[in-house]
Amino acid sequence: MLRHIMTGSKHQLHPHLGVSDCVRLPAISFVNQEEEATLGDSLELQCVVHFGSDFSVIWLKKNPTEPPTSVTLSVGGNVVIPDPRFHVLIEGGSDEQVYTLEVMIPSILFSIRDITETDEGLYVCQVVVSTQESVYAEVNVLVLRPPTISDESTRSLIVSDGDDFRLDCIATGYPEPTVTWRRAKNEPFSGLDGAVVTYGEELLIPNATKLDRGTYYCMAWNGVGKGVRRRMSVSVQFKPDVWTTRWRVGQALQYDQVMECHVDAFPSPAIAWIANYAITDEITSTTLTVLSAEKRQFGNYTCKAGNKFGFAEADVMFSGEQDE
Repeated sequence: MLRHIMTGSKHQLHPHLGVSDCVRLPAISFVNQEEEATLGDSLELQCVVHFGSDFSVIWLKKNPTEPPTSVTLSVGGNVVIPDPRFHVLIEGGSDEQVYTLEVMIPSILFSIRDITETDEGLYVCQVVVSTQESVYAEVNVLVLRPPTISDESTRSLIVSDGDDFRLDCIATGYPEPTVTWRRAKNEPFSGLDGAVVTYGEELLIPNATKLDRGTYYCMAWNGVGKGVRRRMSVSVQFKPDVWTTRWRVGQALQYDQVMECHVDAFPSPAIAWIANYAITDEITSTTLTVLSAEKRQFGNYTCKAGNKFGFAEADVMFSGEQDE
């Protein structure tokens, strides 16, 4: 962007010269367009100034503060900040000079070790004509940065059955990263018509069920460096589900018999067995073993599990008729 700012006289005259001493005022004929630089790479900003040999050419960097401020980087052929990365080259004849602010790789003379994120910003090439007049051109420098995922993103989440929940994956970098979501084993997302991939920094899951528990991955990628991935764990609280794989078992007298139920619940439930409608308090696991079975032990057995969200049970019929 090229600009000329002038106050006072509307004619291009040096403020201390008469008409007979008229000189041509400097003009900026070229400056870089918007530049993109990679971390650790080199960057050259060029400003071509016509008729600028009698005037100071300054490189500035504007700070995005309120109110805006700027830092002078160089005046003429001299760097004025203690940063060995920057070097100013002056080339050209007496009526045309090229002022270059260089950021180069270590193997190049007049170099900076690498481009950093702090080098991003708006740079200004300014020709000072007088205390009230200057010509300047601006170039915006953008630093390409690989994606990162903020620690403010979700790591783990506990929700209850029926709740809506949200996972956040806050990714930064330049260009702006694309955020992709997947579940472990490519399980589908609830409420997304069976999709196994979705996009965006927020993942919204309505009406949670136990099927929504497990591991979720968010991945951020922008074409700079390698993509990054974050693992998130979701736990869903729900009342127990209880079932048996064999609703009826049989065994001869004086032989042992194992009865088993399966329980799925979160948080972990309390488990009890009820034998012929009498609670067996000493059995608190999903497996019940009858040793040396007696006739009086035949009958109905119930596996019951409960947590703060509710109770469930399943029956096993134990008889003297051996399984075939």
